[in-house]
Amino acid sequence: MKLKYILPVITWILFFGGCARQTSPTGGPKDTIPPKLISTNPKNEKTNFNGTRIDLEFDEMLNLNAAKEQVIITPSIGKDYEITTKRTTVTIDLNATLDPNTTYTINFREAIQDITERNPVRDLKLAFSTGTYLDSLSLEGKVTDLITTKELKDITVALQHANDTLSIMKHPSFYFTRTDAKGNFKLDYIKPGVYQLYAYQDKNKNLTVDSRNETYAFIAKPIDLRKDTAKLHLETIRLDTRDLKVTSARPFGTFFNIKTNKNLRSYKLSSTPQNELSYYYGEDQSNIRVYNTFPDLDSLQLNLSATDSSGSTIDTTLYAKFRKGANIQKDKFNMSIEEAKIIARTGTVTIKYKFNKPVNSFNLDSVYFRKDTLTTLTFSSKDADWDPATNTFTLQKTFDKKLFLIDQPDADGPPKPKDTTATVKTLNELVTRKAAFISVENDSSPSVKQRIEIDQPSILSEILYEVKTRKQNIIVQLLTSDYKLLRQSTKAKGSFTDIPAGNYIVRCLIDENNNGAWDPGNYNRKQEPEKLIYSRNPKGEVVHSLKANWELELAPMWITD
Repeated sequence: MKLKYILPVITWILFFGGCARQTSPTGGPKDTIPPKLISTNPKNEKTNFNGTRIDLEFDEMLNLNAAKEQVIITPSIGKDYEITTKRTTVTIDLNATLDPNTTYTINFREAIQDITERNPVRDLKLAFSTGTYLDSLSLEGKVTDLITTKELKDITVALQHANDTLSIMKHPSFYFTRTDAKGNFKLDYIKPGVYQLYAYQDKNKNLTVDSRNETYAFIAKPIDLRKDTAKLHLETIRLDTRDLKVTSARPFGTFFNIKTNKNLRSYKLSSTPQNELSYYYGEDQSNIRVYNTFPDLDSLQLNLSATDSSGSTIDTTLYAKFRKGANIQKDKFNMSIEEAKIIARTGTVTIKYKFNKPVNSFNLDSVYFRKDTLTTLTFSSKDADWDPATNTFTLQKTFDKKLFLIDQPDADGPPKPKDTTATVKTLNELVTRKAAFISVENDSSPSVKQRIEIDQPSILSEILYEVKTRKQNIIVQLLTSDYKLLRQSTKAKGSFTDIPAGNYIVRCLIDENNNGAWDPGNYNRKQEPEKLIYSRNPKGEVVHSLKANWELELAPMWITD
């Protein structure tokens, strides 16, 4: 190619190549290193600052991530400030007159990122004072989950003045920080005074607590930073503090449904005039189903008194109307066996039924256990327990344990060999005949046969526990590894027997008000949750592994205050 043709081509390449869009280089390892701070103006911890602009210089090009949500300036200067970035510099125009003799801190949280991989600059704070000195008090501690005891990262920890009547549910507080990966936090540059301390998830980044969707914690006693210097422990819990109310009350199919805005802890339902009502929790504990046992009434006045977990109450009057007509279909009557077990060591048989409708009557002649073709075990009404709130029916009876024990030695020697000539057939079968239970709508329960395994001593174990405390009212609980309650006791020293091999949790509840239950507290009343003390294994974990035919003695649980 001749030179006169080559030069225009080179010129064209250089011109359009220079105008091409700049992009990040491709290939190679992913960038995981956040931008590095080079300098700030003003410098960190500067005093006598009287400017209105903050500049921060970094070592690479930057991107801002929801800056107005992420950046926290305390004390607050309002929402009129501006945050911008240009190449490697972040600028804050305060657009406000700062208070004299005041220490300000700017917590950037995750607002500043690199432009390539969005790696955030973490734990970046800038402090300065408009006076001659910096406030120097600090507060540190840890945040964990109250129920699981897990360390919680990225939890917002905040202080507000103790004499401030603003609610954390609606208003942001004075000082903020966030926990690290181990749940630890530290608040710096705090003015001497008395404060309230709390922590919360802040999922929506609005610097207030949404108790419906976010876990939170608080310490009821005010903290005087001039005296209280110990590290503090906050334990979060999800507890909806909204006022309890009925959100709907209307007929569905053959029942009348009352729905509340959150789950109930307990409730009472009565009618005017007094009638025998038939009702229970529906799909969850925020729904109450009332069935029509009064076909001659056009409407029925209901009186509802209810309480939720936070102690919020409601006492209201409702008018129930039921749908009528031949085309209204009633739900099929369903019955399930939630639990069926036999403990050979004690001879105890436990059966638990659950229904989708209230039960109007039952016939225990139609419920029995067939051990073999010659032996049938029956139940009576004294063996029965009915829980109308959860619509469950439990049968429990203790029989002669010799009926269930196998290969057990006699007093005079080793186990006797099995009689192989016997013609008796082992069944171990629970029989629930048709119409053993009749629903409030006159449905009959189906016929069900279910085999029950008999738990022999060789596969069951025991957990021994002890609580060292001066507290008068405690509840010791045995739970599965996913925190499902299995059993509980009010004794400070005892055991949980006849437990299958598996993973378990043992904890102690301090029942301060002696109401027989654990209370999760109430922020509005400044009542902290009642304490939970967990038994831990030698590794410091709350889950204990239990082998078959084993006796596990736990280290004592100490309660010192």
